[in-house]
Amino acid sequence: ALDITRDIYSNDRYPQNPQLIKLIQRDQPILIQNGGSYEEEDLDNLLGEWDLVARFNQLGILSDDLVYQQFSFDMVKAYKNTEIRDYINRIRVKYKDDLMYADFEWLAKWAEETSNTE
Repeated sequence: ALDITRDIYSNDRYPQNPQLIKLIQRDQPILIQNGGSYEEEDLDNLLGEWDLVARFNQLGILSDDLVYQQFSFDMVKAYKNTEIRDYINRIRVKYKDDLMYADFEWLAKWAEETSNTE
């Protein structure tokens, strides 16, 4: 959990992640083609980490409580972000894979529903 948190929220492994999260929180453009400053690869790195969190949660490696407390706020913001949703839909078509980032979406939906009940 600590390694994943570091990979998502520090600039050690993916230096762009903290800045991407700020843009998501502020609903500002992310990708270059949309007026932002980042490449698709940069967004892939962040979404891939959240997808990994979801898989680890499904396998019981990361508990619901830990995942909710540590990751849910930013994941839900990203899930609701129109630019990110459009990006996920576009790459699913491009790679003919409807399951790309499906685990991320599943966990973000769960986190959103959980926050509405608490």
